[in-house]
Amino acid sequence: MEDFIARVLVYDSDPDQPLRIIGRLGDRGYSNMIARTVEEALEIARTNQLDIIIVNAAVPKEEQDLLNTALKDLWETRHLPIILIGGDEQGNRPLDKRDAALADFLPREFHDLELFSHLSSLVRLKTMQTELDRRLTTTAEFGVVAPRTVQPPRSIRGAGVLAVACTAAERKLVDSALGGATKVSHRRGYSAALKQVISSKPDALIVALTGDDKEGLAFCSEMRSNSRFFNTPLILITQARDHSDPVAPYLTGANDVVPPSVNVKDLRTRVTALIKQKRYRENMRELYEQLGDDITSDRLTGLYTHGFLYAHLARQIEDANRWNNSPLTKSVMADSI
Repeated sequence: MEDFIARVLVYDSDPDQPLRIIGRLGDRGYSNMIARTVEEALEIARTNQLDIIIVNAAVPKEEQDLLNTALKDLWETRHLPIILIGGDEQGNRPLDKRDAALADFLPREFHDLELFSHLSSLVRLKTMQTELDRRLTTTAEFGVVAPRTVQPPRSIRGAGVLAVACTAAERKLVDSALGGATKVSHRRGYSAALKQVISSKPDALIVALTGDDKEGLAFCSEMRSNSRFFNTPLILITQARDHSDPVAPYLTGANDVVPPSVNVKDLRTRVTALIKQKRYRENMRELYEQLGDDITSDRLTGLYTHGFLYAHLARQIEDANRWNNSPLTKSVMADSI
């Protein structure tokens, strides 16, 4: 079996407006499957270890409730994130009200770099959650009770958002979209914005760019390449076609590039999803740290124990055999490790 980055299920029941992404996923190293009905999607999920589900938002009304229930169940049992693509002109999507799963959103018209940025982020989250589930199961065998469980947050209330270089109209757009549940701060210049980012560590960064704003593009690239802010959502408000290189905004590493004409609901939905992912990742990291001593030290003597390591490796190998994962290399660990 050839190696792959992740297994992706594409649920696309709309023959008139198909997503047409199967080829692009394969070219980037993703193993992908496609389902035309909810029943077909559930069968694929039952017999394969999936990492992501991509859903065409043009879901027939008669399948919406069934699909919502199916995706909720897949999240609760397998922690499968979802990318929902499309929506109507008002930004309405059939799954917007579903709060029991981790969802991400893209418009019907998107750049490939946006899609694969979202995929990469969600695959990392899925990997973290899968590994955390294994660790919690193994620690339970050793009599260690997890201090808490981790689920994606249901709201972003109290989050801080920094908006940079916005025009009056863009300030009104951002405030209308996010002002209710978040604290939105505005900075005109990039130097002031950098100081604000360092001091307050916002939950999301929104930058408005006009034309070939080289300073703005450099600022965004620096935010994304800085290890302290790598996981901070970065959303650009700009018209890509106004840049001499229309790809330049996407090459900054931004999560989303939206036009100034984006509607309030669409901006709110996309920023909310990205902040939830950031908080979810931080919550899992905290739990990893809390479990650190428990999974490496004997509860009676406090000395390092190999028991957890061996039990954990056995569970990883069991999962690899069950799902036929080729990337896992099985090896015998020396007792001196």
